[in-house]
Amino acid sequence: MFPPKRIATNLITGFLGVGKTTTILQLMAQRPENEQWAVIVNEYGDIGIDGAILESAGEQIEVREITGGCVCCTSAVYFQFALVQLLEKQRFDRLIIETSGIVHPAQLLKELAKPVFLDRLNLQAVVGIISPHDWLNAEMRSTPLFQEAIAIADVLVLNRADEVAANVAQDFRTWASQLPQPPIQTVVVQHGQIDAYILNIPHRNMGGILSENTQASQESAPATKQPLLISTPSPGFPIRKTARTPGGHSCGWIFSVHDRFCEEKLMNFVTSLVRHHLGIPSGIRLKGYFHLENGWIQLQFAQERLISIPAAPRSDSRLEILLVGAPPDCKWVEEQFLKCLLSKV
Repeated sequence: MFPPKRIATNLITGFLGVGKTTTILQLMAQRPENEQWAVIVNEYGDIGIDGAILESAGEQIEVREITGGCVCCTSAVYFQFALVQLLEKQRFDRLIIETSGIVHPAQLLKELAKPVFLDRLNLQAVVGIISPHDWLNAEMRSTPLFQEAIAIADVLVLNRADEVAANVAQDFRTWASQLPQPPIQTVVVQHGQIDAYILNIPHRNMGGILSENTQASQESAPATKQPLLISTPSPGFPIRKTARTPGGHSCGWIFSVHDRFCEEKLMNFVTSLVRHHLGIPSGIRLKGYFHLENGWIQLQFAQERLISIPAAPRSDSRLEILLVGAPPDCKWVEEQFLKCLLSKV
């Protein structure tokens, strides 16, 4: 009997709002017709948003979502379980792992290098996505987590290049080439539009890259957490989930598919919410999708930008807010969103 095929595996890393999910959607659109891909999505909050968005990519894409913690520490056991389940199926050709915006990627690579996975996974390019907002911030570039992320990246991507002057792209390439461990390839793109060929770039064996900060985070985090059970919401009565995150808090909601929102009221409230009610705009990440009177909409606020795009139909409406600092008044926020409903069934 032939040994199981080693599955091409890629890690997609980046901070909140850099465009990881958008980039993965662009990559999925380039998937060869004869291949099946799988995606594991890690979200720190308890309400899964990105996984539901990626599920719209097609039937030949299998998506597993890990919410409520970081796969490098508090949710590590659930990551292992999800990965083992996928490997038992042996029905896909490529695995893409999208990390949360606060994960220690080096610790995750250490997890993938364990013997139980090493013989089954063919680790290829680690793709590190950076936004101009983060890269132009010298304080952000000096943080240990940023340094760790660029050190393990085989490909560095400056996304959303259309937001800055043309010379920034060349400055970014020059900076990347002068790093102590330069990436194999540096890419500058808009809207996550990278070519899928970069996924086949071999991963460099960076053995021992685990930083002291990563080790400290791993040692201080609880080994396990209780599994998250989410029931089906009733019209007009959303399910609310709150959690603490490193340095902040998250609050999320799941609304019934029968709850339809007035687009004008929704946009006005979200704009007011992120600009005036939640404190520091740079410390907010809001993401969700909503059922409107005539269709669906996806909203995202991160790195001081509010984006609204049409979305495919879903089984419910969802929203999650990650906030640095004091927790938001989740009850008040919920009341305001309910006021945006066209009607309550």
